Amino acid sequence: MDYAIKNKVILVTGAASGIGRETALLLAAEGAHIAACDLSEGGASETVKQIETAGGKAKAWALDVTDFQACADTVEAIANEMGPLYGLCNVAGVLSDTPFGESTPEDWQMELNVCLLGTMNMCRAAMNELAKTEYSKIVNIASDAGRIGEKTMVAYSAAKGGVIAFTKSMAKLLGKSRVNVNVICPGTTRTPMTEFVTDEMEAKWARLYPLRRLGQPRDVAAAVAFFCSQNSNWITGQALPVNGGFSM
Repeated sequence: MDYAIKNKVILVTGAASGIGRETALLLAAEGAHIAACDLSEGGASETVKQIETAGGKAKAWALDVTDFQACADTVEAIANEMGPLYGLCNVAGVLSDTPFGESTPEDWQMELNVCLLGTMNMCRAAMNELAKTEYSKIVNIASDAGRIGEKTMVAYSAAKGGVIAFTKSMAKLLGKSRVNVNVICPGTTRTPMTEFVTDEMEAKWARLYPLRRLGQPRDVAAAVAFFCSQNSNWITGQALPVNGGFSM
């Protein structure tokens, strides 16, 4: 499949590890120029190193997505230094494993700030720049928890459900500017954010999936790459489960 993204500038948040890093690597392998953004500048720089070692082009930026002004400044800097922004992949996220009955408002606010408000900050910061390029792309990462709810991830489910609704609204807002806005809803995926999942837990949970395994970052990154490609030009406002069939 020709993704038709060669030399196009794509900003990836959460690029230091997990789904964000794998997304950056895959898009770079298809010829995109990657702006790798993360709170961990060292992690983002390592992602850039891997991209450059493979012959791709990328640059790292330290970015706190909960800070709107930082988001706006970073988008402006990327456009000035790398060229017109074609794509935005909002992958940055956090997950608290504290049961809701034991959690505090501070716990909820952290998940809401990063997962939901961080996505909103980045979209607001980038929307005018993206509108300069026809059929530019925004791909948000939500979660199956945001689609169907999860009793062990109550605040996280609320935040990710908000991302889904926000995506649909942004698709309607930006459609006239030929900006495609879609959201991916992964099932449980093995990333640093799910390090608490033991081998025993993984084996047990995998039996709940028709495909009998948990997700890997590459599974999600492949879906992101499709939504970033010109093959998705007539798809917008959609929530795509990438979950091994856990929910349908």
